[in-house]
Amino acid sequence: MPGHTSSWILAYPEYGAGEDIKELPKVFGIPQAELDPSNEKTYKFLDAFVGEMAEIFPDEYFHIGGDETQGKGWLDNPRIAEFMKKKGFKTPPELQAYFNQRLLPILTKHHKKMVGWDEILNPALPKDIMIQSWRGDASLADGASKGYKGILSAPYYLDAQKTSEMMYLADPVPADTKLTPEQQKLILGGEVCMWAEQLNPETVDSRVWPRTLAIAERFWSPQSVRDVPDMYRRLRVVSLELESVGLTHISGPQKLQRNLMGTMDPEPLDVMASVIEPVSFHERYQGQKTDSLTALDRLVDAVVADPPSRQAIAREVNMVGDAAHAADRAGREWR
Repeated sequence: MPGHTSSWILAYPEYGAGEDIKELPKVFGIPQAELDPSNEKTYKFLDAFVGEMAEIFPDEYFHIGGDETQGKGWLDNPRIAEFMKKKGFKTPPELQAYFNQRLLPILTKHHKKMVGWDEILNPALPKDIMIQSWRGDASLADGASKGYKGILSAPYYLDAQKTSEMMYLADPVPADTKLTPEQQKLILGGEVCMWAEQLNPETVDSRVWPRTLAIAERFWSPQSVRDVPDMYRRLRVVSLELESVGLTHISGPQKLQRNLMGTMDPEPLDVMASVIEPVSFHERYQGQKTDSLTALDRLVDAVVADPPSRQAIAREVNMVGDAAHAADRAGREWR
């Protein structure tokens, strides 16, 4: 909030900026509906909502979102536009900062600390809020340099289909950081993100695991831990252990391949699937025009990010290279 509230405005249009929402969209994209920061009833509603959530979830922090609030509905609404003029707000971000200022004491009342995406970083808010960065470590470092606590998510979006290696080597505090030791302490770690528009119960495990294991180790490890081959060696072992306790990140894609081939032994498809990878969320959306009705039962769903064949080929190439190097060295010593 205040953006990403289409479902709220559909149910409670009186708290919106005037958007006429008849149903939730089937096509994915940035929602246009926004809460009305100029309406006092909005804050009464949020007080009741946060209070109810606080009773259910005992967590110290309360994530308010805050991202992708474009403010179009605010600017198009004469009443809200007049409110902005009276307050001296010239842009939607200024009105959003006002909204967050009003929301903060509501969270405090219910014994919660505010955490939100990069967009809530504003000098209008005190230093005890937390910034979650989807924009990257540079944005996170900017917040820390100004005294704000933060956590990093930008390199760890699983739906981007990045390899375990890429995410394993991405540290919330990079080795070349310009932050002082005290500022570095404000960065508390990171969080894995997985958006669900292109997932279903049959594919979710193969999209989350085993790569999340590598990211978890990154969060628990110092910057100096960067042995990628050993990470993959251990990842293969623990991946099998995860499957044995009930996850389906290995068996799920195998089932999809059998269904695609209509046979119990889809060897040709299995060979092909072992050397290709799914495209990122945005590439698939742009190429396939996925929406909430898209069937997630195609080859792109039966292949996994960072397939084991990638590491197997790398090991074999390294072995050949090492053998050639050893032979060359032995030849030089003999001469």
